[in-house]
Amino acid sequence: MKKGFTLIELLAVIVILGIILTISIPQVSKYINSTREKTMRTNAQVFIDAVRDYSTSNNSFPYKGRDRKYYLVDIFGTIGLDKVSKKSPYGSEWNTSESYVLQHLSENNVDSYSIYLIDNDHHCIELTPEKEVASAEVKICG
Repeated sequence: MKKGFTLIELLAVIVILGIILTISIPQVSKYINSTREKTMRTNAQVFIDAVRDYSTSNNSFPYKGRDRKYYLVDIFGTIGLDKVSKKSPYGSEWNTSESYVLQHLSENNVDSYSIYLIDNDHHCIELTPEKEVASAEVKICG
């Protein structure tokens, strides 16, 4: 009697492995994408907190000519967010000239913040004061 596997047995194993991969690859892809989205939301909150801390500590942000709209290029240059990656979770650099934090000034000195982050591959997130960071949607922007 010969030792080894028959062609039918090998084909059965290949088919089973194919089915397992077909089921698992989309799930892994979903997990990776949700992790990227969470990281993008976290980055948005870090930028908002950095502007809030800086403007509170210094009573104002140094770029007053921009109607309280603080672009990432200014945030990275002035505040020096050394530990924050200059790349989005999707791997491309932040578009620092289009991404901004908008400070909404109120009469009772309670400021609220909006943020619009976009990377060079057009993944973007927009947060308004009404939206919670956890529920913000990451989408492809034109």
